[in-house]
Amino acid sequence: MTSVSFIIPVYNKSVYLKNVINSLKNQSGNFKREFIFIDDGSTDNSLNILQKETKELSCVKIIKQKNFGSAHATNQGIKISKM
Repeated sequence: MTSVSFIIPVYNKSVYLKNVINSLKNQSGNFKREFIFIDDGSTDNSLNILQKETKELSCVKIIKQKNFGSAHATNQGIKISKM
């Protein structure tokens, strides 16, 4: 079976996160999925929103790290992805 890892770096994106997560929830198709969010040192409410809004999703990982930039956050997600 086909599988996909969705890797989403997040830095102070609280305004957009609900829409992003809703889009992920609405993905359709016959494939396994995992959702990896890397909070890259956000100083807004991004982490709380991630934790609250992803409760319904299975295969979710939320990683919190210091701010190292989007590329580093993406690479961290790739390292832990399984699909």
